[in-house]
Amino acid sequence: MRYELIMILNMTWGIIQTLIGFAFLILTILFNKKLYFYEGCVVSRITIPIGVSLGLFVFVHVDSPLYTVKHEYGHCIQSAVIGPFYLITVGIISPIRSLWTLVMWKILKIRRLLIARWYYNGWPENQADKLGDVNR
Repeated sequence: MRYELIMILNMTWGIIQTLIGFAFLILTILFNKKLYFYEGCVVSRITIPIGVSLGLFVFVHVDSPLYTVKHEYGHCIQSAVIGPFYLITVGIISPIRSLWTLVMWKILKIRRLLIARWYYNGWPENQADKLGDVNR
């Protein structure tokens, strides 16, 4: 029942990000055919080195490990719970944290492990890990 509820909530309460995710999915289908279902969400393996979750759709790099898919699945659950507020909360905070992480690593030369620990210990990433059952 859990997966069905997540799907129903993302197709109603979280319809905005699900529609955006569907549009991205159509674009990714043009360039790859690596699609599969994970816990009721559609996962698209892409060549861009990112991890993004929009409603029922997860986009991860082709070489991403399972824990990345599980983390992004945690964001799918956040989308189902937060609904239309997902894009103005997680959708803003997560990319800002990600960009700041990149700045700390590339420009400030802070060790990658320390940065990853900082990134995944803060909201919304720590909650996505918990919801997706990721143990770091």
